[in-house]
Amino acid sequence: MTEWIEELPALSKLTDAEAAEAMNAMTVEKLLPISSAELLAWSAANGRFARVDDATGHANVMIRSLACAAKLLLTRDGTSLDLNKLDRVAMLDSLVAVEVLTEADKASLYALATVTRKKYSHLGPHHVAYARKLP
Repeated sequence: MTEWIEELPALSKLTDAEAAEAMNAMTVEKLLPISSAELLAWSAANGRFARVDDATGHANVMIRSLACAAKLLLTRDGTSLDLNKLDRVAMLDSLVAVEVLTEADKASLYALATVTRKKYSHLGPHHVAYARKLP
């Protein structure tokens, strides 16, 4: 059956109508890729772009390489940052670890990428009643 039936045990003390209403109110968060235009606008705030640009001249080759990649990501049209990809998250974490970006910068990127959506919609009491009768 459908995934929403698995939510029912947590709602067992509610009437069918209350359970349907509660389920229709449930939300999930999803990370969407951040477009190049959004990244450029994000980088302009709080000196982020300048910090990344400054780090492109760092003596440490690893930091310099990370900063160069980040700068390209921020300036190249048609790119995006997908925080669902582990290598992009690792790059971001590394930039925070070497203090090119801050934890607040990282949090603001995640906030920019996060979309909240309804988990279920249009469930009625009759759906709940039917699901409760299933073995």
